[in-house]
Formats: sequence, C-alpha cells, structure tokens
Amino acid sequence: MDNKLSEADETREGPSSEELLGSMYAKQRKRRVFAVVGGIAVLLAGAAGFGFWQVQKQKAKANEAFSAVTQCLIGGAPAEGEAPAARFRRFQLAAAGMPEARRGVVDKVPWPQRCGYRAQELFDAARSAGLTSGGDKNLPYWADALAKVLKSPQGHVLDATEPMNAMFEMAQKEGLKIGETKEPGPPNAAAPLDADDLLKVGRITDKPFSFAKVSLDPIASEVRHILVQDPDVPESPLLCAHGEGTLSCKRLPDPLAKSNHGLALIGTTERGAAPLVFAGQRGQSGVFRSDTGEEVYAAATASAYVRANGTVHAIVEDETGKVWMLTAKKGEKPKKTELEIEGFDIGSPLATTQILWDQLIFLGILKDEKKSEEAADEDAPAKPIAVHAYAAAIDESGKLGNPTDLGAVGQVFGSMPLGGRNPSVWGCRSKGGLVALTDVRGESRAIANVDGKWAAPLEIYLRVGAVCDPGGFGTAGLAHGSESEPWSGAVSHTRCTTAGCQTRTASMKDLLSGGLELAPRARLADAVPLGDDVVVAWVAGDRGGVRARVGAADKLAQLDDIVVFDDLMKDGKLRDKSIVTDIGLLPGQGGATVVIATEVGVFAISIKKDGKLEPLTVSK
Repeated sequence: MDNKLSEADETREGPSSEELLGSMYAKQRKRRVFAVVGGIAVLLAGAAGFGFWQVQKQKAKANEAFSAVTQCLIGGAPAEGEAPAARFRRFQLAAAGMPEARRGVVDKVPWPQRCGYRAQELFDAARSAGLTSGGDKNLPYWADALAKVLKSPQGHVLDATEPMNAMFEMAQKEGLKIGETKEPGPPNAAAPLDADDLLKVGRITDKPFSFAKVSLDPIASEVRHILVQDPDVPESPLLCAHGEGTLSCKRLPDPLAKSNHGLALIGTTERGAAPLVFAGQRGQSGVFRSDTGEEVYAAATASAYVRANGTVHAIVEDETGKVWMLTAKKGEKPKKTELEIEGFDIGSPLATTQILWDQLIFLGILKDEKKSEEAADEDAPAKPIAVHAYAAAIDESGKLGNPTDLGAVGQVFGSMPLGGRNPSVWGCRSKGGLVALTDVRGESRAIANVDGKWAAPLEIYLRVGAVCDPGGFGTAGLAHGSESEPWSGAVSHTRCTTAGCQTRTASMKDLLSGGLELAPRARLADAVPLGDDVVVAWVAGDRGGVRARVGAADKLAQLDDIVVFDDLMKDGKLRDKSIVTDIGLLPGQGGATVVIATEVGVFAISIKKDGKLEPLTVSK
C-alpha cells in the first residue's frame, strides 16, 4: 500500500489545496498592503494640497495686510527709486504739527498710530504664511518693529526709517504685491523745500555762517542791507541787498576785505545806491563805498545818507568833540560845516539828530522859549519846556532848508542835554512813506510822513527795530524759552498806524499743536513783522523740519504750520540728523525771507502772507 501512495505522489499534477490556500492568502495580503499604501499616498497628497492651500491663503492675507499698511502709511506704492520712509516723511511732517483730533482719525485712532495695527496684522499673517526668509530679521521681525514705533503716542514724530524701509524690502523679497485696499490713507502731505531744491537756485555762501556774525543796516527801508563777517567763510566779508523777492550778494572790495577792523553799516541809502561801510568805531578807521572800496572820509559818524548819484551826507564828530555836517560828492574831497541850527538849542547833535534819507530830523527847543524860561522868577519852581521834533530838507550841497515843526515829542527842564551819544531819533521807510521815531527821556513818539505831509506825533511804546509798510509800522520779537523748557518762549508784535498802536502776543507752547517735541531746537527761532501780521519761524526739534506761521500774533495758535524746509533730506535720501545750523528772518515789503544756514551752505526762502514759499535766486 505504501508503494501505491508513493507512486500516486510521483504521478500527481498542479498545486495542492494547501498551496492554493497559501497563495490566496498572500495575494490578499498584498492587496491590503497596496490599499493601505495607496490610502496613505492619497492622504499625504491631500494633506500636501491642503497645506499648500493654507499657505497660499495665509500669503494672500499677508498680501492684503501689506497693501493695507502701505496705503495707510504712504497712500499707495512709492515711486520708482523712492524710499518708502522718504515718502512717509512728507506725511509725517504735516501730521507732526496737527493736534491728534485732526490727524486722520479712523475708529477713534489717529494716523499713524492706526497704521501700527495694520503692521501688526502683517506680522501675524507673514509669520503664519512662513514668510521668514532672511534669518532672524525677516519680514515678521520688521513688521513688528515698525508696529511698535507707529503705535507709540509719539509715533507721529518718531523715526521709523529703518523698520519701514526694511519691511518694504523684505516684503518685496517674499513676493508680496501692493493691491487694492479699502484702507484709509494718510492726511495730506507737506510740500517743503529741501537742500536739493535750493541748490538748483543758488546759495548765499557755500559754507554755513553764524547769524551772530551778521549785521543789518539799523534803519529799515524797501531794500535792506546785510553784512556778513565770518573769517571761516571764504566769501566774507559779504554784503547783501534784500528787496521784495530779490537777493543779491557780493564780496566787499579788497581794501575792506583785507581790513583788520570790524565793519558796520550806518545810516540810510537811496534805492540803487551802494551803501557805506564803516570801519572801526562808527567809521573812525575809515568810511568806504561798498562797491569800489574808495575811502570817503574817516571820522566818528552819528548818521549818514548816500544819494543815488553817490553823494554822501553825514553827521560826524572830530577829535575835539565838535560836530559837523559833512558832504562828499563822488570823485570830490568832502566838505564840512559846523552843525548849528540857528535859533534852536539841540543839545548834543550826536544824540538829537538823524539823517533819514534827504531829511534831517532833529529834536530841539526854540532859543526864544529857553530865554523866556530863564528870565522867569528864580525862586519859582522850574517849569518843563516842551521839546519839539523838526524836519529840514538837505539839498545836494548839504545845505539845510527851513525847519518844519513836527510837534511836541517830550519835555525837559532847562536846556537840552549836552552829553550822550545814543540816538534819540531813528525811523524807517516803505513805499507808503517815511516814519520818524523819537525818544525824549523815555517818552516815545512816531511821526509819519504820508504823501509828503507830516502827521501829528503819535504816542508809542517801541523803540529801535521798527519796520515800515504802506499801512503803518511795527516791531516783532521772540523771547526764547529756557534750555530745559524750550517751549516756554513767547512771540510779540506791536503794530502802529496813524490811529494808534496795538501789541499782541502768543505763547510758543500754544503754537506746538502736535506736541512739545516740536519746540525750537537750541533757540533756533526768529520773528519779524509783516504788516498787520507777524511771521515766526523755528527749527522744530530734531525731526520736525523748519516750520513757520503767519498771522496776527494772538491768532497764531489757531493756524496751521507751514513746513518751510525739510532738514533731513539731502541727495534724495533721508538723513539721521538735521543739516540746519542756524536760522533767521528778514522783514520785507509784502513778505519775509527765511535765511537757513546748513552744512551745505546758506539759503534764502521767501514766505508770503498766504504762506506761499519760493526759493530766492541769489545774484552775485
């Protein structure tokens, strides 16, 4: 039987039932493995697709956030080659001078603080989208840094240059594009001039000078002369003539330029004539023509006048103390006659007389009145004698015309003072006429000559520094704040007409609508009269530019700043520190001129009553 079984095994064909079952189970296991692997692959592919979709969604959010923060900060994409921070600065300069309520408030949050929240949204979206190329200082890092600056209460004046430019750069590298957005933009931008603008029209000097080394002619007229004496400036000594919308500057001739004496401007000059320059103490070391350098005479001078044809009239004192009226025609030797006005006691002519163009204005007492007072009872109390102002025309030869009595301007007891050199008479002139100003023992008067007629003396409360305009005259001043509280200064303006004088003031603090950060830096501020208004200009802190306001002094706080000059822009780039070293104002007829000394030279900008700015071309 065993053999049969063996034979049957040897002769059987195909797999056994056990083998068939094993094969079936193996195939089923393979199918299950393939199914599992396939399912995992499908899941992985689905997860990858979902992850990619999520990343794209987050990147789209980042793009929306980037578009929103761009619109909020700078009103849209910057121009080609324009740094975002440079564009932002123009909006920031305007907003810096505004109270919070006017700084583009949206949902109770002002600009640019509200932009800080948009930058924070960009930080969140960029991080979620994995936009983190560039190492630690990536797009989320700079968006967060910018958000912190903008959300600060001082965000409207703080420096956001580095994080802003870096955020835009990283956003570009990450492929973000600026698209449409409903985000509100910034308030209106300022339009200041900068050094690049002014270099195109010219500068007064190539190097800055201190305004402490600048002197003006003491009696204001339609054209004002400015003398610059600074040994560190190659163009010095420099004489400039400032008229309405014009500025010309020229280095003084060698005889004056090489002089070791201090130089000064004294007296009045007819329009178109070259002013005189006085060397030493009021001309004791020489009086020179500024255009040729010719020496006219050498003597201590109380006042002087140059006619359009070059003829000079001057009141001078010789070594003995005698006072003379000197006349020097061009090309001729000077002639002089002792200054005595028949019938008048004028005391010390150095103090009581002033040549105001072709008029000699003097203070005096009629000698007949003096004799009458002296003849009175010696035991009677002394009575005051009225001091009158008089005007006498000066002809071409220097001869005086008959004096015109301008009225009583004060009183003295006995005689006119014989001592004293400080002038008691000065004045100013405009297209509208001449004003003579007097002071007798603290009593100040103004006498206007309009259309060739003298008005009655007007009681006033101002002295030197008056500026005339067609409607009257006035002075302005700025009291600087302390070093620790630079906002504690004040602006004052006294305006006089034939009806009387009025003084108005403003606190500097009230002008700083955007915050005390815009207080004058290092006392760089000035004020001048402009008709019924006053112009005040100042360097506003470290980042506020040169700002100005024009208006009635007691209304200045209600006005907007005029951003005159951006002191951080140079070569199209935003700098870290201001380039302004000094600032001053020149009064004018119909406008004032802001003179700005910078690291790259000294410039002049005209500012009109309506706030319009115009760079002045400097002719040389």
